[in-house]
Amino acid sequence: MDSFERNYVYPNPLFQTYNLCWLRYIDDVFCLWTGPQNSLDTFTNYLNTIRDELQFTLNYDNTQISFLDTLVMRGPNGTLNTDLFVKPTDSNSLLHYHSCHPTSIKHSLPRSQFKSVARIVSDPELLPARLDDMSLKFETRHYTRNLLDRAKVLALNPSPRPIASTKPERVPFIHTHHPVMPIVYNIIRKHWPLLRRSYPQIEAFTTPPLMCKRRPTNIRDRVVKADLGSSSKIPRQTFLGTEKTRHVSMFGLCMLL
Repeated sequence: MDSFERNYVYPNPLFQTYNLCWLRYIDDVFCLWTGPQNSLDTFTNYLNTIRDELQFTLNYDNTQISFLDTLVMRGPNGTLNTDLFVKPTDSNSLLHYHSCHPTSIKHSLPRSQFKSVARIVSDPELLPARLDDMSLKFETRHYTRNLLDRAKVLALNPSPRPIASTKPERVPFIHTHHPVMPIVYNIIRKHWPLLRRSYPQIEAFTTPPLMCKRRPTNIRDRVVKADLGSSSKIPRQTFLGTEKTRHVSMFGLCMLL
C-alpha cells in the first residue's frame, strides 16, 4: 500500500488539488476531499483501474462518516467532532472474565477500553454516557462493578509515569499461561534464597526471576480458514503462492467547499 500510494495516489493531479487529509490504517483510508463529488468519483475510478487485485470501496458523506471505531462529524465553522462508532452487527466480543487468561490482563482491559473511549469522544457532556455503555458491555461479560469503577477512575485520572527503576535486571522466566502457575510462583519465591545464599557470586541469583506469560494455544490457532468462493478469473501463481484479490476500503469525508 505504501508503494501504491507513492506511485499512484500522491502524484495524481486530482489528489494534489482537492485532498486535504489522507490517513491510512493498514487497508482503511480516511480522506478529506474539498472538491465536487464527480472529482472524487473520477479519482476512485482511476485507482481501481491500476491493479485488478487492488480495489477501493468508496463511502462518503457531507456531514459524518465512520472510520474504524470512530464517527467523525462535521461541526460548525468546519470543525470536526468525534464520537464512538459501534457497528449494528456488534456482538460484544470483549474478553470474558472467566476465560483462561492472566488476571493482570483481565484487570487492565477495562482501563484500556475506558481510555480509548475518553480519547475518541470529543464532547465532554456525552462522555459519561459512552463510558456507561462500555461498563454495561463489561458487566455482561461478568466483570464486577468494583473492578469497572476502579478502572474508570484510573483511566480518567492517569497517574504520572513512574521513574525508571535502578534495580538490577532480572532473568525472565517465560512459560505458557496456566491457572496453576501462581502456585509455581510461590514455590520459586519461597526457595529462591537457597540459590542466593549458595551462589552469591552469580548476579542473576540476587533477585527472583521475572515471570513472563506466553499465550496458550486456543481454538482460533487450530481452525483453518477455507476459501470456498468462486471466481471466473484464474488467479496467478506467485513466489508466495496463489495471488488473491485484496479489497481496500477507502472512507472519505467529502466537504464541498
